[in-house]
Amino acid sequence: MNGLAKGGIITSLIGASISSIFGIILFAS
Repeated sequence: MNGLAKGGIITSLIGASISSIFGIILFAS
């Protein structure tokens, strides 16, 4: 249970960083 929660947090953090990077690239171009 705890491991799944950690995995979900890590996955959401990675997803947020990827989407923010794509947003910056689209905004810059």
